[in-house]
Amino acid sequence: MGKQPKKIIILEIVVLAILLTVFGIGRYRKTINQESDSQQTVNEDANKVWEPIDVTFFDVGKGDCILIETSEGAIMIDTGYDENGEDLVGWLKEREIDTLAYLILTHPDKDHIGGADTVINELNVENIIETNCEVNNDDYIQYKEAAASKGLSILTLTEEKELSIGGAQLTIYPPLSKTFEGQNDYSLVIKMIFGETDFLFAGDATEARIEELLKQIPNIQSMLLKVPYHGRLMENSEEFLEAVSPKYSIITCNKKKEYKDVMKMLTELNSEVFITKDGDITVNSDGKEMTVSQ
Repeated sequence: MGKQPKKIIILEIVVLAILLTVFGIGRYRKTINQESDSQQTVNEDANKVWEPIDVTFFDVGKGDCILIETSEGAIMIDTGYDENGEDLVGWLKEREIDTLAYLILTHPDKDHIGGADTVINELNVENIIETNCEVNNDDYIQYKEAAASKGLSILTLTEEKELSIGGAQLTIYPPLSKTFEGQNDYSLVIKMIFGETDFLFAGDATEARIEELLKQIPNIQSMLLKVPYHGRLMENSEEFLEAVSPKYSIITCNKKKEYKDVMKMLTELNSEVFITKDGDITVNSDGKEMTVSQ
């Protein structure tokens, strides 16, 4: 009888040891599984195959017109001059593009919204986004009338807006100030991230808007820059270009104007410069690498 408690204690120790072993192995297996799942996620992200996107910068003289093509739809940023409208529509139809998921009009200058009425009238435009700047000129009135005739509502942007399409993430930055002197500084500026590649479309931003952008956009450094205001030199051009530090730079200008000082700054930053006066420019990204051709 005196030995019974000792046997009980030994039995309890054995049971406790078994339980600790079982739970210890279970936790070990769970930790191994979690680490394995985490590593698998990292490997999947590293090996992810993106459906490529194309970005075309059209030669529309001193104007802007940019088309972003993704696997889930197309976005057009600006529409050049009025006389460019029919050519743009014809080019899109040749590529069997009859629908725009978004038409983004950065600001109401004639070299940016001139072809908007034709694009709206002849294509299926699902969404229109504009900056908060009204003007009284023929191109602006015709654009508004075309949208109204199609029953399209227009989003006038006053706050940042994010879009997601075909793996591309776009953030649209509206102007912060409401008292700019000219229309250019009311430009919507778009940052697009696609996989490991990124684009910055800077509209016609001049000194005051550029000063805003340097504070407004947290990740302003970009692989490709659509140079603001057709490459014109401004007081803070160098600060802006250094902050963006683009590998590729696109300048939209005609044969009459080239801004050598800005081109020199970009060259010194080891940025490869393309100019639309030499023809349309096409950029392809697979989410990892970017290629530019003209």
